[in-house]
Amino acid sequence: MDNNKAWERLQQGKAWKQRLDPPIYDEVNTNWEMYKGNQYINSGAKDNLPKPVFNMIKRIISFFVASLTSSPADIKFSNFANQDGKEVDDEDIAKLNSSFANFEERTKLQSLIRDAYKDAAITGDFAFHMFFDIDKKPYGGKYSDVMGELCIELVDGVNVYFGNPNNRNVQEQPYIIIAGRDMITDLQEEYARENKDELELQSDSDTDYQAGLDSRIEIEGDNGSDKATYALMYELKENKQKEKTIHASKSVGGTDIYTDKDLGLTLYPVIFDNYERAKNNYHGLALCTAIVPNQIFINRMFALVMKSLMDTAFPRLFYDSKRIDSPTNRVGATTGVKNLQPGENVANVASYLRGGDMSAQIAQIIDKAWAMTKETLGAEDALLGSVNPEQASGIAISVTAKQAAIPLLNPKNNMYDALECLANIYADMVGNYYGERPVVIEREDDQGQKMNAVEMFDYSKLKEIYLSIKIDVGAGTYYDEMAKVLTYENYLREGHITFEETLAALPDDYFPNKAEILERLEAEKEPSVPMEVVAQIIEQMPPDLQQAAVEYIQQTEEGEQQ
Repeated sequence: MDNNKAWERLQQGKAWKQRLDPPIYDEVNTNWEMYKGNQYINSGAKDNLPKPVFNMIKRIISFFVASLTSSPADIKFSNFANQDGKEVDDEDIAKLNSSFANFEERTKLQSLIRDAYKDAAITGDFAFHMFFDIDKKPYGGKYSDVMGELCIELVDGVNVYFGNPNNRNVQEQPYIIIAGRDMITDLQEEYARENKDELELQSDSDTDYQAGLDSRIEIEGDNGSDKATYALMYELKENKQKEKTIHASKSVGGTDIYTDKDLGLTLYPVIFDNYERAKNNYHGLALCTAIVPNQIFINRMFALVMKSLMDTAFPRLFYDSKRIDSPTNRVGATTGVKNLQPGENVANVASYLRGGDMSAQIAQIIDKAWAMTKETLGAEDALLGSVNPEQASGIAISVTAKQAAIPLLNPKNNMYDALECLANIYADMVGNYYGERPVVIEREDDQGQKMNAVEMFDYSKLKEIYLSIKIDVGAGTYYDEMAKVLTYENYLREGHITFEETLAALPDDYFPNKAEILERLEAEKEPSVPMEVVAQIIEQMPPDLQQAAVEYIQQTEEGEQQ
């Protein structure tokens, strides 16, 4: 491998991105600043107008991201088969699913997905990078001395460079580069570990190609906080056994930390997708980009309205300076007037001039711009939470919300595709790195109670197994719950179901003590014994117990009456 190939290819990737129209680095920085509320960064507003901010960008994106993540995705491995086409033991399926569930919880994957959706909406792309951390212990070292755990991190889309940028398929790339900034001390330790040698690496200030303007602000003057840009390149090529596997190289400036390291993987450990996919460009279309011009227009129109009101809303006093020396607006003060003739109107000496009225079309065009922006983006009132469910049919609102959520199907499906790729990469990596190690799995004891058990699992089996990934997504919006509640209320009112059936079917959030109420209702259903039967039973008792039974019944009846 040529020396510093990773670094040279990184520079080629930066040059390609700068040729885009607009350059993607500028677009990403502008979008992030607009989302944050710094909305005059590139608007050309260099005048003395007021600079109001009505951040509809953040409102729309926040609600879209919340809607996209309202139904967490459940990733399961299923329908296994080995190379001979035979089904794999169900125990292996259960252990792998338990292992992946632990990975999700440990890495806070659902939280990363939320952040990924926001990245995609603002910048157009989201990217995950999976890697094997040799310094971590599974389950904190509680069950074994095995070292190393699979980890995942969220990477900015602008920091991912494809070898063929006109093809968005990750696994078809000749190479993939991930660029980033890291502490010089950490990079030097990595160099020493890989090369069994020490080398003093040089820090740099190459922050222009990171996402967001805040990335350009780093701590200065402390050697312990110095940073440098690195290029981590993955490349699919033949190894010594003539098998195509993923090789890794890492470079900092003109120095290679390591080159051509065979990872043994068959898939790139990178997951990359878009909010909306573009033609012949692996970078996607950001939701934020389409709103920026409208946001600037609305802000500027409000600024002009404010300036007009500041200049003309308050009437100006005009007076005859020859007859009034020093007029004042102070409450209770008097103003002297010279040479005022009897019967002469004081308005001839001083008067207020009222400013011109502002056109009503200004307010109309601002409202129209906001309404059409929402309509174009599919940000209907039902989706943004502007409809009061108490004032409308819950079922109608649910239907409206689902219709309004149709524009979100594309980014949601893109994320599901990415999660399927993530699961395949997970199986590829643990199959190559983990070997035999413990896994915590849920079992049932002899009494049928669920408990966690620690069992061994040989992950290397996954190399010979064909995996099928299933992603389950359930509805989980507020409007769905409201529709469910109202539907059961109607069934109860019409007599189709009982109160107990209605209560059992309603969400737990509406009745925190639902279980207790159901138990009490069930207890009240227990049939009571008729008094005639009770009398017959008492007559058959021994004489010494008959009196005690009668007294007990009388005390019970008196207690119920009280």
